[in-house]
Amino acid sequence: MKTIKNALIILAFSILGLNAIAQNNQNQIIRKNISVTGTAEMEIVPDEIYVSITLQEYKENGNKVVIETLEKALREVLNTMKIDAKNLTIESSYGYRNYIPKKHKQKEFFLSKTYQLKMSELSKYNELIDRLDDEGISQVNISRTHHSKMEELKKQLKINAIKAAKEKAGYLLVAINEQLGEALEVNDQESNENFPIYSNFRGNRMYKAEAMGSADAVSNWVEPALEMKTIKITSQVNVVFAIK
Repeated sequence: MKTIKNALIILAFSILGLNAIAQNNQNQIIRKNISVTGTAEMEIVPDEIYVSITLQEYKENGNKVVIETLEKALREVLNTMKIDAKNLTIESSYGYRNYIPKKHKQKEFFLSKTYQLKMSELSKYNELIDRLDDEGISQVNISRTHHSKMEELKKQLKINAIKAAKEKAGYLLVAINEQLGEALEVNDQESNENFPIYSNFRGNRMYKAEAMGSADAVSNWVEPALEMKTIKITSQVNVVFAIK
């Protein structure tokens, strides 16, 4: 009798357990929710401007102007503009041999170096363009821009995106006479950064002469001033909310 009684007790608990599981499953199945995506955008003005500068040796009155002379002149320009020399780094260095027409046996080695200069103001770039000596400059251009507090700005943007998701879910549910419940799931998506591209290019005198049709026109060359372009950041967050 005792064995039968114990068996009945175990069976009763098993039935209760199954009922509880079935009830939980049913609650989970019928629990209503809404899934929305919140989007936030931000445009920021860069405070880090990276300029690529290429110096190239050349000949003047039969004498070669070496790369050390060109680099010294560049550093003097930066010093005049009160730009810290530590912001100037070497990206690459290469050389080539120049063959003289009709005298192929005569050749001379010319060295070229590319530097990266970090600046904080675009106006400094325009000033740099005006101060550089065209003869030894192969090219100058803005390679990229950035912001020193980019990660902090991204965090704030994600907060704005999740708030936008909550707001969207709220007014959608109002339209069908429902109330917004707790957040059940949050799925973050990578932020999209749209960095501006600057087409401004500073070439040497030969490049300018070819572009303008004659060497005489170089003296009238006016380098177009650049305007600062903003960096656009977009962030999206998908949130699942319960419906009360």
